[in-house]
Amino acid sequence: PFADSQSGGTFTLYRLNTPFDGSSTWAAPFGGDGITGDVAEILGSFDRPAVGEPISARADRAVEAWLSGGANLGFGIRSDRTTDGWSANTTGAATAANRPTLTVSYTIDPLVEVASFRDGTNGYNGTTDLRLDSAGMDLDGSTVEEVFVDGFDDTIATPSADQSYLLKFDGLDLGKYQQIHKAELVLVSGF
Repeated sequence: PFADSQSGGTFTLYRLNTPFDGSSTWAAPFGGDGITGDVAEILGSFDRPAVGEPISARADRAVEAWLSGGANLGFGIRSDRTTDGWSANTTGAATAANRPTLTVSYTIDPLVEVASFRDGTNGYNGTTDLRLDSAGMDLDGSTVEEVFVDGFDDTIATPSADQSYLLKFDGLDLGKYQQIHKAELVLVSGF
């Protein structure tokens, strides 16, 4: 567990406009300022849930943009309006049900169906996740059980690092979807 992982606060979900992979760092390709300037619109926000509980944020606009031909560059999560921290499970979580999930409700005329994308479930293994850290301690999510997301705090004796969490669901077959009803990114709070 992380020392400050139980503090409250609001976390923001963005659609990224800068590509990343498992070897990306705070410095490259993000220019040494994390995801500042590397995001498209805000998709939603959420308050940190209780330990072990899931939380979701709507991602409809991102999935609709991908369906319309926009590049799937993934999501970024930041603590923008608070210095509070939060621990979230990653693709490296031993329990598959705790790994990040993208659920998409869509129509195939005339039916509404739900597709769920989670590493290690139903043959899907296309998620890349990464924690960017201004202190240079970037982490590949597949190598750890959970990551700590935190806003920069320079009001304390030893300022805390700015830590963002990035997620990308590659290999999504969106061509069969006629209309997106709802898309959500679901994360489980770390322990």
